[in-house]
Parts: sequence; C-alpha cells; structure tokens
Amino acid sequence: MRSTRRKFIRDFSALGLIPMGSMSWGAASPSPRVAAFYPPDMNGERHSLTPVPIEQVTIEDTFWGPKRRVWQETTIRDCFHKFENDRGGALNNFDKVRDGVQGGHAGPPWYDGLIYEMIRGSSDFLLSHPDPELDRQLDGYIERIAAAADTSILTQN
Repeated sequence: MRSTRRKFIRDFSALGLIPMGSMSWGAASPSPRVAAFYPPDMNGERHSLTPVPIEQVTIEDTFWGPKRRVWQETTIRDCFHKFENDRGGALNNFDKVRDGVQGGHAGPPWYDGLIYEMIRGSSDFLLSHPDPELDRQLDGYIERIAAAADTSILTQN
C-alpha cells in the first residue's frame, strides 16, 4: 500500500500523534478560543488572521534565509541520519514491527513521535523549496512506517 505524505500526516493526526493544527495545508480557521485573543479594531469589530499557505511564502533575507538553507541542506539530513544509526537506529523499530521481531526497541520510546514530527517539518520545507532527494527519502520512511502499521493492525485482528 502506497501512503502519501498528506495521508500519513492526516492519519497520524487522527491518532493524536501529530497535532492537526500544525499542518501547513488546508483552510484552517482559528478556533473561537484563539479568535478571542484578536483585539477589536477601532469600530469594536474583531478580525481573524488568514493563514497563508507555506508554498506562497518566500523568506530571502540576510538573517533567516541562510539559516533555512542550513536547516534544509544539513540539519534535516543530520537528524534523519541519527534516527537511522544512533542507539540502534530508531527508524529500525518500524522495520522490526513489520518483520515481527520482538524486543530491543532502539532509542527512547518517544523517538517515534520525533520521527513523525521530523517528517512533518521536513514536508514544510519541501513545500517552499522542493528537493527530490529529500522527497524520496521521506517517502521511504513513510513506506516503512505504513508497512509497520499495516502489520500491527493485521496481528491485532
């Protein structure tokens, strides 16, 4: 089963593993609780903010521009490299579930959530600055996670 990045994030959001409000796409409007913090204008009316899709945002200044390039070109890859290799490779936990291997969870139990967030955050970078290599890498991780989820569901039934 092929899982798209959008479907992956939607499904894991439904499970509460990724906060739904953190998604970059969609026409989300502020909740009434958040809207209450918008101060009224001179006529006493409240106006909400309209989200701007990330692919329509360009940041090319001397401060944030270079930092974003380092994050996309170096930091994201370094984080995934660590998830693949450090402490037994936390990404390998999904392969173990897929293959039915018991025990030996690599890394702290909360690493799975960090992997989901890394995929979500990396997807945001890809929307504003496409990178075919990183795109393929994320698709590979999503396939591994989806295969583990499919296996886990089958063994529970």
